[in-house]
Amino acid sequence: MVERDDYDLTQILAAVVALSLVSVVYIGLTATATSESHTEFYVLNPDGEASDYPTSLSVDENGTVLIGLSNAEGEQRAYTIVLQLDEERIGSRNVTVRDGETWERNLSFAPRSSGTKQLQILLYDGLRNSDLSEPRQQLRLWVEVRSGTTQSAMASQSQ
Repeated sequence: MVERDDYDLTQILAAVVALSLVSVVYIGLTATATSESHTEFYVLNPDGEASDYPTSLSVDENGTVLIGLSNAEGEQRAYTIVLQLDEERIGSRNVTVRDGETWERNLSFAPRSSGTKQLQILLYDGLRNSDLSEPRQQLRLWVEVRSGTTQSAMASQSQ
């Protein structure tokens, strides 16, 4: 009689374990399939680090940033990236990124006047050249731009 009870208990426990395993696998698969789609948009320095951005430049000196896009939208997507310096459009790039892939490129800019400037890096959905509405995402860096005369040039002039 005890053997029969042990056998029944073993069968029940085996069924519970099997059902639990199936449930875990189902939840794991459906959670991945229904996760929210998104696009990662980021700016790094040219070495791929989130520090030492070009925040102090001279007039007409090139500053370079690494722009990245990671597509997790579930399909290939097209984007437009626009660089603006104090509301002046200084460049744009059309990009197409496959689902699950990342696109990264160095983009350069050169301020034409001195002062504190705001570099805006705007991301738009779709490939566009004009009539850009509200950006999907935007990144900002503040850049202090010095006039073209450097300290060493001023020192040599005074001698």
